[in-house]
Amino acid sequence: MKISPVGKLALAVALASTLGGGTARAQFSGLLQSIGGVPTSNSGANKADFGRLLNKTAAYVLGARIEFIGAQIDLSAALGLKTDALTKASEGLRAVEGDSSSAGDKVKAITDSSAVSESARKEESARMAQSDELNAESRVKFGQGSLKFIKAVILEKRQIDSIQQLVKQGKALTASANFMDKLTIVRSIAPATQLASMVPGDVQEGFTTFGEITDYAQKHNITVPSTADAEKQLGDGP
Repeated sequence: MKISPVGKLALAVALASTLGGGTARAQFSGLLQSIGGVPTSNSGANKADFGRLLNKTAAYVLGARIEFIGAQIDLSAALGLKTDALTKASEGLRAVEGDSSSAGDKVKAITDSSAVSESARKEESARMAQSDELNAESRVKFGQGSLKFIKAVILEKRQIDSIQQLVKQGKALTASANFMDKLTIVRSIAPATQLASMVPGDVQEGFTTFGEITDYAQKHNITVPSTADAEKQLGDGP
């Protein structure tokens, strides 16, 4: 039977609790190496620094995702699509804003909103492909949504470097943790792993979708900002 890394760790901890410390280390050092290595004295990463960076990065990604959902609400409304699900998703994201919610809570809310956002994106793309004309009010709403959209994509893109740092620090913390602490460390870095698996792909898809938005706007003489315009408005912030 194949045992997962987490299962191996649990097994090592359980066996270590029934044997003398020296005996456990001698007999299960190979098992520990298979799930990340025997502890070293210098991790190259600090748990407190990791936690602060994770909380800050999760908050920034959450803010970008709130802006992104807001953009989709404007775009969907302009294109005559329903916005109820998007509005509910936005409320779910806003519920975990602030320091009272953990990084894990923020990342879970971001993940939960993804399915709704993706469904809306497909509907918006399909409606734009029909190339229907928009009335004056909808044209304004479409322009507003376009600006919010590209700003959100840029804001999320700006967090990729921090997410990569988190992944590197998380690996160092896991490798240097003693075998009793390793499972706790693995759990604490899980939100960073989720962000790393989600954000880069979302950013790439966001730029692709903005291309579709720009093409539609040009066909219908709707003014939308360029990526450079959005970057300028956002300034040099995170």
